[in-house]
Amino acid sequence: KILIVDDEQLARDRLRRHIQEIDANHEIIEAENGLVAIEKCEHQHPELEFSRFTAPAYGTRCSRICQPA
Repeated sequence: KILIVDDEQLARDRLRRHIQEIDANHEIIEAENGLVAIEKCEHQHPELEFSRFTAPAYGTRCSRICQPA
């Protein structure tokens, strides 16, 4: 699973397309901010996260929480 975190839908769409061009078999999860990303990390356990650290609402904290234990 791959988590894409960005507050701009167009940026998430663009990254999703690039990932799917490389390998369409990946499950892609999206979050519009760090708070949503934290929740998705806790419940869906993505293996890889793409995020924009300047995104509002807990961007840096999200990256720490989403790291595997």
